[in-house]
Amino acid sequence: MSIALHRAAGVLSVMLFGAACAREKAPAAPPTAAATATPSTAAAAPDPIGLVPLPEDKAAGELKRYQLSMAGLRAWGTAQGAVNVATAAHPEVLQSMKLTPPRTLDEMIGMMNAQPVIRDALKRSNLSAHDYVLTMLAMNQAIEGFQRKNAGTSLPPDLPPALLQNIDLVGKNLPEIEQLLKSIQK
Repeated sequence: MSIALHRAAGVLSVMLFGAACAREKAPAAPPTAAATATPSTAAAAPDPIGLVPLPEDKAAGELKRYQLSMAGLRAWGTAQGAVNVATAAHPEVLQSMKLTPPRTLDEMIGMMNAQPVIRDALKRSNLSAHDYVLTMLAMNQAIEGFQRKNAGTSLPPDLPPALLQNIDLVGKNLPEIEQLLKSIQK
């Protein structure tokens, strides 16, 4: 399988994966927030795939019900490309965001909205920071779930129905999703 999940040191790298990916050659999906979340004082709930606890907040709750579509993934890809270009032109944005990494998904969304360079890139792509983050994370969970399922590893029996549908969507559209991820790394 040519899609591999990167696990980075901080949550910030999740949001700005494209800037780092633009410098890499191997195709890969962005890391999940669950894989990179920093400890928080908020209560943690297990990620549905069982990776790492996600701090509970409004967006983490929404993620459990978030359904992907190919149109939504294409919109995310366009937005990720715009974020890549914007952060490449303004590397200081990445540096300033690394100073205080977000502890929750709500903070991550707020941090993106607080950065004019990123907020404007997303706005030009007609995607909100909220939808950008949830699409990226739902995609990562679905890719991880598909990889495990495809490798013959059983998935937890209590996965949310939306995640099961997202895993199925990845399986049915893998070539297009791989191409989408490759295209944002250029």
